[in-house]
Amino acid sequence: MEKKKRYPLYFYFITVLIPFLLLALVEVGLRLGGFGAIPPIFVPVPETDGKYLMMDHNFSKRYLKNAGFNPTTIDDVFLKDKDPETFRIFVLGESSAAGFPFEPVGAFSRFLSFKLKLLYPAKKFEVVNLGIAALNSYAILDILDEMLAQKPDLVLIYAGHNEYYGAFGAASMVALGESPGATRFFRTIGNLRIFQLLSSIFGSDASEPKGTQLMEALAKDKLVPKGSEVFNAGIDQFNENLSEIFGKIRSAGIPVIAGTLASNLLDQPPFYPEFDGAGEVYKKGQQLYSEGKFSEAFTEFEKAKELDELRFRAPVEFNSIIRKTAEKEGVPVVAVDSMLATACSHGVIGKEVMIDHLHPNLFGYKLMADLFLKGMENNGFLKDFQKVTDEDKQENQGTADAGSVADSLLWQQFPFTRLDSTIALYRIAALQGQWPYNRSGKPKSPEEIRKPTDKIDSVALSVSKGKIDWFAAHTEVADYYKGLGQADRLEKEYRVLISQSFFLPKYYDLLANNLLEMGMYDRAKAVLEESYALKPGAFSTKWLGTLALKDENPQKAKDLLSESINYNGDDTQTLYNLTGACLSLKDYSSAKTYINRCLALDPKYPGAAELQKQLQNF
Repeated sequence: MEKKKRYPLYFYFITVLIPFLLLALVEVGLRLGGFGAIPPIFVPVPETDGKYLMMDHNFSKRYLKNAGFNPTTIDDVFLKDKDPETFRIFVLGESSAAGFPFEPVGAFSRFLSFKLKLLYPAKKFEVVNLGIAALNSYAILDILDEMLAQKPDLVLIYAGHNEYYGAFGAASMVALGESPGATRFFRTIGNLRIFQLLSSIFGSDASEPKGTQLMEALAKDKLVPKGSEVFNAGIDQFNENLSEIFGKIRSAGIPVIAGTLASNLLDQPPFYPEFDGAGEVYKKGQQLYSEGKFSEAFTEFEKAKELDELRFRAPVEFNSIIRKTAEKEGVPVVAVDSMLATACSHGVIGKEVMIDHLHPNLFGYKLMADLFLKGMENNGFLKDFQKVTDEDKQENQGTADAGSVADSLLWQQFPFTRLDSTIALYRIAALQGQWPYNRSGKPKSPEEIRKPTDKIDSVALSVSKGKIDWFAAHTEVADYYKGLGQADRLEKEYRVLISQSFFLPKYYDLLANNLLEMGMYDRAKAVLEESYALKPGAFSTKWLGTLALKDENPQKAKDLLSESINYNGDDTQTLYNLTGACLSLKDYSSAKTYINRCLALDPKYPGAAELQKQLQNF
């Protein structure tokens, strides 16, 4: 019998290693070839010459590739090159962090930003909201590295309601594995180019949500009984991910504040009252509440929420996880649930602060901002900045303290209009006309639930249905007010747009143009000066120069109009007015040059030929 040949040990080692080396070579080749390159999370803001960054609108497509929806952030921007004098705050979370249904202007981060500017006017702040609907702690983990690279000074987190049905959640239609460990593994290898190549060849999109209704599309295992395997997987997932999130941010030397989670208990019955006795428990809570036994009622309402097998409202275990994990990592916690409860008449969270099952109303979001601000102050994160004192705020304000005066100014000046609140109402109507609010099998349209009665309603409905965007809606309503001669309301609509796109002169110029057309020259001038201070352009210089000419200040008019033609030398009106300024200054040579240019562009420009004839005498 022939003796079997024995190979050296290294031969077997190389044999095993060769497939991995080949895979590594393929991976390197794919990377060098640019295949499957993962785009950056933060991208340049259009029209800012790369000065500002914002979160990529396509970020959620990493999780919802073929869904009929693409949730985004509220488009907060920040400087690419951080100003060393600026205190930068990032906000992480889901739809409640993003301010649904009041986005983009009603998020708690906007209230926080506004109040910081009122109370700390000498300090620069950037409050950047990265909250996105339908995503959860897995997406927050994916954001962290690039977010930390942007040098935040503080991170605020309000997240947890999406751990079951958000992308990759324990009961989500968009899932990678049956356990948090499996999901983490597939998320890791999913970044490999070779894995992406194989997925593009052999992958299936069968598990992707195809509907347009966010809640139903993502709810795979709709019912998750308390203590079930899926329920426990959600607990494990949130616990592991939150620990990693806190640890990673703290390891980078960045402070964090986390908020506990709040849900509507009083005015939101269980979505599936027929299971586990949830409906009966809720009715018992209602009875106790009606009898004035509010503490006992709270216990029953919370129990009913916990028994509800549709887990759109986070279970009580999540707040325990937030507190315990935060204590372990040295992270301060603000009690959002307790604070909102305190703001309600009898200590049970309901429609006084909530607009649906878990999203605060505008007052609720303002309270959240107050609580996070208090957390920032109590933990010394703002101690190096000069705060407006009570005495400063009390000047001409009676005996009101600084906080109450700031609140008064906030509600007076906050960039939010009836259109925004009506859009929110129609967004809620769209939500409540579908599953799980409506389980009849016959969805209701938003207009069936809330019939439009005027122009504002009609425009808001169009926004909620995606027929026009938010910017176009405010512009349309501004035009409506212009037709009614209501300049104050017109300006408020544009001030909302300016608050969203403060880095662009566009909406300043549109507002100024409308005021000019309404004959309100002094108001228009003030807006034009704001535009010019932000970034001089052809429009602001043209009209500031024209108004200076009207005010009999020809030198200022000449300077500004000359600047305007440097931006747009083909504007006949600017050239004509510049001719007039030069004529007033007895600069006849320049006047002739400009009127000739005006007529060359438009031989029939009103008054130009006559002015040219007059100049022949000089």
